[in-house]
Amino acid sequence: MAIEPPDQTPPVGTPGVLNRIVVAMALLGGLRLHDLRAPRTYIARMYPGVSLPVKFLKFAGWVVNQLFPSIPEALATVTFERPVSRTPIWLAARNPVANYPGSTEPGARLPGEEVAVIGAGFTGGAFAYHRSRHGAG
Repeated sequence: MAIEPPDQTPPVGTPGVLNRIVVAMALLGGLRLHDLRAPRTYIARMYPGVSLPVKFLKFAGWVVNQLFPSIPEALATVTFERPVSRTPIWLAARNPVANYPGSTEPGARLPGEEVAVIGAGFTGGAFAYHRSRHGAG
């Protein structure tokens, strides 16, 4: 039984050169100040022990790869609700503790408990587990 090579034809929605340039310009135009600070950390972590010019060239190559082939091709297969909000979802939703008594009565306390574990990640889960094992809750 012969193994056939995978189909190398590009997908139907492959963006053209003009579309790739438009996407790249839109991405560059949407950068914020903290987006411009992030590359320093990325470069330091991705290219340790390499001279500064080589780091810059490697990062520039990565940026070009993201701007022209990778992101435009990914955008050809996904859809987003328009307009896309720039407000994070946790700031857009209503405040879940807005009606908590502590917001109007500074001396109010949570009913009956001394400790509330917020989150169930490694730290919160481990804390809750050990606290319950030692009879404190």
